[in-house]
Amino acid sequence: MKKIILISIFMILAVSAFAKAPKWYTTGELPDYPVKSYFIGVGEGVSYEEAQSKASAQIASQINVTIESQVESFTQELEVDDRVSYIDLFKSSINLTVNEIVQGIGIVNHEKVGNKFYVFAVLDKGQYVAGIRAELDKMWGGISKLVQDGRSLIKEGKIFAGLENYIDAQELVTPFYTKKAFHDAISPNPYIITEDITLAGLTSEIRRVLTGIQINIISGNNQTAKEGTLLPDPIVFTATYKDPGAYEKIPIPKMPLSIKYEDKTLIGKTTTDEDGQAECWVTAISTTPGHGKVIIKPNLTRLPTLYKKYLINAEAIAQYNISEVTPTSFSISIRDEKGNPLPKVEDKIAKSVEKSGHTVSNQAGLLLQGKVSVVDTQEIEGFKGKQFIANSELTLFMVVKSTGEEVSSFSASGKGVSPKSEKKAIEASYNKLTINRKDFVEMLAEAEDAISKAGLYAASTGNPIPVMIKSTPDNAKILINRQDYGYSNTEISLTPGHYEIYLSKPEFEDLIQIIEVNEDQENIFAFALSRISEKEEPIIPTSEHGLKGEYFNLSPWEDKEGPEKVPEFNPTTVQIDSRIAFRWGERIPAPDVTADYFYVRWTGKIHTSVLGTYKFCIGGYKEGLWKGRNKQSWGWRWPGDDDYVGKDTDIGFRLLFDGKIVLDEWVHDFNWEPEKTTGSVFLDGDKWHDIKLEIFEKTGYASCFLLWQPPGLSKFEIIPSSVLRPELK
Repeated sequence: MKKIILISIFMILAVSAFAKAPKWYTTGELPDYPVKSYFIGVGEGVSYEEAQSKASAQIASQINVTIESQVESFTQELEVDDRVSYIDLFKSSINLTVNEIVQGIGIVNHEKVGNKFYVFAVLDKGQYVAGIRAELDKMWGGISKLVQDGRSLIKEGKIFAGLENYIDAQELVTPFYTKKAFHDAISPNPYIITEDITLAGLTSEIRRVLTGIQINIISGNNQTAKEGTLLPDPIVFTATYKDPGAYEKIPIPKMPLSIKYEDKTLIGKTTTDEDGQAECWVTAISTTPGHGKVIIKPNLTRLPTLYKKYLINAEAIAQYNISEVTPTSFSISIRDEKGNPLPKVEDKIAKSVEKSGHTVSNQAGLLLQGKVSVVDTQEIEGFKGKQFIANSELTLFMVVKSTGEEVSSFSASGKGVSPKSEKKAIEASYNKLTINRKDFVEMLAEAEDAISKAGLYAASTGNPIPVMIKSTPDNAKILINRQDYGYSNTEISLTPGHYEIYLSKPEFEDLIQIIEVNEDQENIFAFALSRISEKEEPIIPTSEHGLKGEYFNLSPWEDKEGPEKVPEFNPTTVQIDSRIAFRWGERIPAPDVTADYFYVRWTGKIHTSVLGTYKFCIGGYKEGLWKGRNKQSWGWRWPGDDDYVGKDTDIGFRLLFDGKIVLDEWVHDFNWEPEKTTGSVFLDGDKWHDIKLEIFEKTGYASCFLLWQPPGLSKFEIIPSSVLRPELK
């Protein structure tokens, strides 16, 4: 019985293997379907649907080639640039036409041979001729009427109305010529156009109208205003048309126009009145230092791209001057709904402040305080799978620090998309917050009176008086309110007022000095800085600076988690550590303390000079920096820029400020992720805060560095001893 079954299966496979395709499939011919009258396609596949699809694709390809060859002949008379643009327009039109035509494909024969299906498909050319001709008649009638009416309207001086007719006609041209191409390919008699409206002719007529449109400024050019305030007068302009063969200009009523700044920010949209005129009020925003431009153009949204290059005269530019900006300095603090700082959003605001001629400083008397809220979130299924969408909104207030008064406000919105999670979409929406510069400078201008009354301008007006800045380190250039004033010991002139002095070198970018220039004094200032360089030896610990370090020995334990209870009293060693920057390795951290299984508690005060968000980091050295250095003595070493701490330390740690936990990783682990070793906290300025750092070590190499990144500093640095004070009891 088994032999019979096996023989049967073998015979079936043999028949399938040697089965031949039908003759009509290999020749592509059937007696009743001549190629002259039909488009023919054949297909084969493992299913009937696959074979049918392949046959239909063959016919679609033939139609596509047929239409393209005809269309190419239509476009030969066009100029080269126009021809390229039209070819792009025709591609989409051809695809639509082919997809429409193939719906009429019929299957006239099909057969299954072995395990394959074969299909013979046809499209009757004759059945389309009459239908397409009727469709062409209707389309051509519409094109002819639109063009004739357009010509009449232009002659009557109704330029925009005439141009609208031409645009409507243009929208019918490509589908008309696409269908005409198909008709002429399948019909013995081509479709004859009785009226002289060719593709090249219509293009030429539209071009003639567009090149005759002109926009001109009547009044309001070269005005002067303060940044963020309205220009004194509106800008008035007119739209006219001048035919190349005529002498007079014709006003264009109801012409839609767009008004933009030089950076393409939209000011507004308008239309001309019956006299072809329009006006707009403009807020002065500098697009180049001390100057701005307004650009007025026709707002022809339906005009095909290929024609926009002909609007060469249809643009007017009005210029204005920005009166000298009195620089103001701002602190910036932006947080999310949970109170977490958003440094990227803060950077966006800072750039807007600086572009407006002002400065950013943590010691400023004005605070730009904002909160970003999530408006809504949603989850959708798209072409690329699941997508998360979030919309957020920033509300920003300008606050006078000394009084707490809110003097103006501003808002912005952002939209974020992420395929990963809702959280990622929210983060993306924060980064996509759009800061509209016009709205922003208007907010600054709105608060001008309050700023002036509070005396918060960086400088006041008055006669310039001599000023000398001395003793800058390493010949660093002096920046006064972020403006370059050269090197020290050079006399400069400043008007009376308060100024912020910075130094140009990156290592001093976080430092600032406020000076007051006064007519009644000798204005000589010394900019003295003290900073420990990477090559300097550490300061010898004293009782004046640093933190109190209490070192305890611990009994060994097995768990990865740190000890549940830590010693409170009777430390093995007590010392003042000027900085927390240790690389002990496998040596003891302090006298009488074991190299493994120890606990350290540092306590004291830390001074913060400015209000803002402080970032902190716990870490050790990169492993690659240790290897090859084992012959060196362990202890102090200042890290370079490439020694970024925040990983490669196996200690467990806990960091508190004013009794609140900022970092808490009480686990013995050698592979800390950077986000676990860094944290941030918002701290008041000019204040001593309680600080407490606890660590424990089990076995292996040990190191511990405590770093910070105060507001305004671009990278982490070891906390200097000058801001640390031990609490001695």
